[in-house]
Amino acid sequence: SMSAAGGGETTSDLMPSGKSSASGAATATRLIYAAVCVDYFAVGMMRTLLPFYGKQLGGTPVTQGALEALYGAGQVVGSVILGKWSDQQGRKAGLAVSFAGSAIGYALVAVSVSGVAGEYSLPLLLCSRVPVGLAKQTITISRAVIADVTEPAGRSVAMQRLYSAMAAGYIVGPSFGGCLATYSGGGDSGGSGSTGATARSLP
Repeated sequence: SMSAAGGGETTSDLMPSGKSSASGAATATRLIYAAVCVDYFAVGMMRTLLPFYGKQLGGTPVTQGALEALYGAGQVVGSVILGKWSDQQGRKAGLAVSFAGSAIGYALVAVSVSGVAGEYSLPLLLCSRVPVGLAKQTITISRAVIADVTEPAGRSVAMQRLYSAMAAGYIVGPSFGGCLATYSGGGDSGGSGSTGATARSLP
């Protein structure tokens, strides 16, 4: 069960059983910080790689805009659906769905640019943004977890740390994505073979 954000006993289904409320809350917040950092590392990396992928697959500037527009549309719908669902089913389930959707989307990216399905596919690259957009509600759910497990007096600091973890991941991710693109031939006009090499390097 989860407490209301306004006060009371701080509980969440992410808190390990058998631990006191204080130590369980500390463990839950550390897990959330780590998960958000890794998640936004991947977000930053993909934001760097997607324009490269789109160009290599023959996309236009309109295609680049569509990649972000599809993600944004998914975010609008997913924030309502997954937010309510996590309130009912628990934060752990909500985060699991969020990461599963991201994994599906990233897998579709890898398939679209690696040719493992028999051909390189720009439409599949575009479709890959839909599950990521719908399911990637990591920050929405993580904020709810922080509200669940922290007392009002310490909540502001915990939220600041959450956003610091997000920023740390987003700082490193684009740099890593740029290195991958460069390593796989992003500086030349080569075809999708080099793109596939980058895709197979994705987490």
